[in-house]
Amino acid sequence: MPGPSAAGRFVVRCAAALAAGGPGLEYATRRGLTAKTRTALRIGWNARDLYEDRTAWGLPEEINEKSGKPRKVWLPSGLVIPTLRNGRVVAIKIRRSAWTPEDQLPKYCAVVGSAPAPMILAPGKGKPVVIVESELDAILAAQEARDIVTAIAMRTAKGKPNAEAHALLTDASVILVALDADRAGAEGSPWWRSTYPRALRWPVPAGKDVGDLIAEPGMVREWISAGLPQADATGLSWLPGSPGFDHPDFDGWWAAFDLRDLAQHHGLRVALAGGRLRLIYPASSHPDLKSYAESLFADALPFLEQHKCKLPVQEVQHG
Repeated sequence: MPGPSAAGRFVVRCAAALAAGGPGLEYATRRGLTAKTRTALRIGWNARDLYEDRTAWGLPEEINEKSGKPRKVWLPSGLVIPTLRNGRVVAIKIRRSAWTPEDQLPKYCAVVGSAPAPMILAPGKGKPVVIVESELDAILAAQEARDIVTAIAMRTAKGKPNAEAHALLTDASVILVALDADRAGAEGSPWWRSTYPRALRWPVPAGKDVGDLIAEPGMVREWISAGLPQADATGLSWLPGSPGFDHPDFDGWWAAFDLRDLAQHHGLRVALAGGRLRLIYPASSHPDLKSYAESLFADALPFLEQHKCKLPVQEVQHG
């Protein structure tokens, strides 16, 4: 944002105020923000409303048409949430401490000059992505599950990705669209599905947003994990429902079912290796188990060959 020195000084000052204790630290802790998160993201507390000159923030002067006086940069009291890019403050959002439901001004105030681009946390090529509205929700999602997901805050229900976010979304294995569980969120979700085939609506299981889950330890991570593709340990989790007795693939289909049950209990796996279907089992498997598994695999093979595109690919040395 313009005026990096003014923005940076404000963020540093507010971070120090929060770390010193008092109502700011109490509020941040109540919202579930850990000390590590607060420090890493320079989250702070502004104790009172401030009005600073626009020129000090690198912004052109503007005149208020009603008063005839220069407009100011409004810095309301509340939780200060900066967006950092390469260590530089590019946006500041403040969760107003004085806000009430009757207030005509917004609960979250974007400081004038803030970049409108999404906040991106814990990015990684190919990682699953969770899409949320507010910066605070993205921070909490990354705090609880940064090792398994990239968190992107669109800042509004109607927000759209920039080029950086689009690149991550295009490569993502799955996109959990967790816009707020309200009318605006519901109306904003279809765009994601129509734009990104791997996107699915994934509202929080209770409350309105991620912040409503943080009071219960582990809930945010469990909710995110439940939406991610689960590893198919057997290679056969895709099997469809049971066939009718007159189905031409009845014998092979049921043999595949039996093989899957055996695999789940004994650590076996069916996979493609070098273009061939292979049965993989632990080296310590009992000879009788291997013999039984091989017989089921032989009976299931014609059916599995018809569906080999659904099987995982794995390089193996034996089968």
